[in-house]
Amino acid sequence: MTDEDLTVRREVPRLDPELVLPPPALLAPPIFEEPATAPPVPALLAAPVLEELTETSFRLPVIIDEPPAPSPGVKPARVPAGPVKRLPSPLTELVVLGSLGIAALAAFAGITWLAAIVVLLLVAAAGLGVLAYQPVLVFCLMGFTLGAAPNVQTPVLGVSITFVLSAAMWGALAVMPEVQHRVNWAAGLSAVLIGLAFFTFVGNPITGAAVQDFVRWSITAAAVYPLSVLPARQLARVGRWFVYGCTAAAAFGIALVAVDRDGSKLDRLTFLGYSADGGNGRFVFGANGNFARLTSTYVDPNLGGLIMAVGLLLALALLRGRLRVLSVGLLVLAIALTLSRADIGAVAVAAVLVVLFSGVSGRIRGRLLGLGVLAGTAMLALPAIRSRLTNSFGSNDRGSSARWEAFEIFPDQMSGHWLLGRGFGAPELVDASAAAATNYVANAPLLTVYRGGIVVGLAFTVLMLTAALFGWRLMRGSAFEPAAVGAGYLGIMLVALQLDFPVVTISAATLAFAILLVFVSRPDAFSDEFTDD
Repeated sequence: MTDEDLTVRREVPRLDPELVLPPPALLAPPIFEEPATAPPVPALLAAPVLEELTETSFRLPVIIDEPPAPSPGVKPARVPAGPVKRLPSPLTELVVLGSLGIAALAAFAGITWLAAIVVLLLVAAAGLGVLAYQPVLVFCLMGFTLGAAPNVQTPVLGVSITFVLSAAMWGALAVMPEVQHRVNWAAGLSAVLIGLAFFTFVGNPITGAAVQDFVRWSITAAAVYPLSVLPARQLARVGRWFVYGCTAAAAFGIALVAVDRDGSKLDRLTFLGYSADGGNGRFVFGANGNFARLTSTYVDPNLGGLIMAVGLLLALALLRGRLRVLSVGLLVLAIALTLSRADIGAVAVAAVLVVLFSGVSGRIRGRLLGLGVLAGTAMLALPAIRSRLTNSFGSNDRGSSARWEAFEIFPDQMSGHWLLGRGFGAPELVDASAAAATNYVANAPLLTVYRGGIVVGLAFTVLMLTAALFGWRLMRGSAFEPAAVGAGYLGIMLVALQLDFPVVTISAATLAFAILLVFVSRPDAFSDEFTDD
């Protein structure tokens, strides 16, 4: 290679001396390494540029006509690669989801030992994921199991897999270097709530049941922090896994309602929390007949309705295209078949809020109104749903009568317990037989007072109302996805939390509510960049 091959054409325009340009190294980066006998291109340019910078103007290098081929034996320069961030691959997700399906089929077929082995392997894989390169997989597994089967117990430990993964999220968080630790309003107010609840816990008699109740509730309530500090892309991934789990449970529940009217097949699903002795079916008894309620993998239809309602909101926010249509359709039908008035009412109120008060375009609101009317008409055509809604709050509705009676006797029940409440682990809150004999309020804020005292109840109310403020702001925006989540939270707060109590007493419902709070506080996760078609 000769010096003529390295000739660089330069133009010398006179420019404004106050104009600030990048450093010379950025003006003409080397394309390849030159042989040792020839100076590199930047060196040829640096001297003239520095010389011109001492005057009131400078010379700009122009592109080389054609980069000459490197001499034999000279390797092109390599740019050092930065750290590679690995996320779960589609194959990994397929293996995990397939393993969960195998475990479910094995348990349904009565092969409990196979289901136990598969579940143990998945738990071990989650632990390895914490220590290896995919700690976000622990968050994804938590979301999927919560949505699909929250009551599945961990072999040996005897606690739900959802609870184990909720605790494991903290370990996963410790090995995620890309996480920026910060405390937003959801995490901060949740921490205050847990701290105040701890004082009421130690202020009441400490029993084994109290310790278990407090630990389960506090671990799931504290999940707000590790979820809230995830990068937006990973948080959206966790939300989608939760939606996938809810959608799978919805499809399974719809099939069960169609083929198992008397609930006899539920006796085989002991790994989900059902009793092997029978009596697992849930029914609504009324003047128009008895109707089976969808329980699916949730055991309790009210718990299932709440979890699937949160899944419905995130399906609207995180999915797109046909996948969104399929998921939303299954979840809406499944929520209706639970015959849970609190959750059906929450979804209906959310839809009304979007139509009347959101900032989305009139075209979208018009479509939503039409779809809502069509869906409502179709639901009322089903005898079970029509009977459940039309007979609600009448004199023959035992559930409504018991709710009103519980409100009336609430002050007497709290007499002498206003400061510290009746305590974690109170028999009526942890034992089914004691709960049946005690008519306590089916209202999340008041039940928080019942268990933890007036101060804890006020802290929960502040958290609930703060989230309502941010939910309102999301709803008033012009984007549909954040508006749907904001209105959905308001619907759940105004209806579901006032007419039912799983958020307070059932750790799976507490965790679902924590996920909802996180997404209300992190609308950046709704970007189209992070969604699935």
